[in-house]
Parts: sequence; structure tokens; C-alpha cells
Amino acid sequence: MNLGLLDENATGIAAQNLTYALRCVAYSDAYLRMDANGVNNPAPEGAGTVNAQIGAGPWEQFVLTPQDGGTVGLLSAEWHNCYLRIGTPSPQQIKPINCQFGCGALEKWVVRFVGPNRVAFECSTLQGYYLSLNTEGATEGNGNGVGVAQGIQELTENSTFELVSKTS
Repeated sequence: MNLGLLDENATGIAAQNLTYALRCVAYSDAYLRMDANGVNNPAPEGAGTVNAQIGAGPWEQFVLTPQDGGTVGLLSAEWHNCYLRIGTPSPQQIKPINCQFGCGALEKWVVRFVGPNRVAFECSTLQGYYLSLNTEGATEGNGNGVGVAQGIQELTENSTFELVSKTS
């Protein structure tokens, strides 16, 4: 895949604080989902549940918020001050993804251009780790979400997302 930083005009998207659903291109209708129910304070290991959902509702909406160093935070549009977080429990190739109250080092992502309206989110702290989704074969939505979100060291269709505007 052709991988590069978004150009200045595309990076400006984050400054607009627009709301997007993040559709994983590996699946026809799978979106990143966050359940931050009860996440009201920072937690050392993060909290909540981040996985996939078939179809996009309120829990699948995110605002790309500008952070330092040209990074963005993936802020839930549904849950107050809750950001997507990558975990670091041990030196393993796959990292867990959950959420955190507030935006610290593990909640900052570099947006990588992959193709027209397609991006990958690389963790700015753990370089080479990309946000990915795996629906584990689910084709219908579920109240608890489906599949798993994780940080992987491979740029594939599972770690490539289409930004779907809330107004689309």
C-alpha cells in the first residue's frame, strides 16, 4: 500500500472537528465502536470496550481532535472526553484497544493516507502499530458490538478505514 502522511489540506480536516464513522474497508458495513459506559475518570490501563459494529449509530461516531506533533485523538462523539487508547500490557505483537478518559500519549494517533478517503491510524507512541478491526465473521449488528479492535504491526485492509461523514 502507498503510505504517507496526509497533506496539509487533509490534516486540516482534524481542525474542523467534524464527526466521522470509521468504516473498516475489509468489510462492507463494519465500523469502529466505543462503549465508554461508566468511564468518568482516567484509568491506568484504560477502560470500556472498543470493538466493531455492523452499521453505524451514535457509539460509532468519532471526532478527530488535533493534538501535539501533528497527531490526532479519536474522541467519541457519544461519550464525554473519552478517547480511543492502545494498550501496552506486555511486549507482544498484538495490543489491546480500549478507551481512556482524557487524551494522553497512548491516545494519540498519526493519520496515514492510504488512498482516496482511506486512512490508517498509527499509534504515535508505539510506532508501527496500527488500529485494526476484525469482525470475527459477524454480518449482523449486536448490542454489545462484534469482533475485536486491536493494535497490529501490519498495514492491511483490516487496518484501513474510510472516513464516513455524519452528514453522508
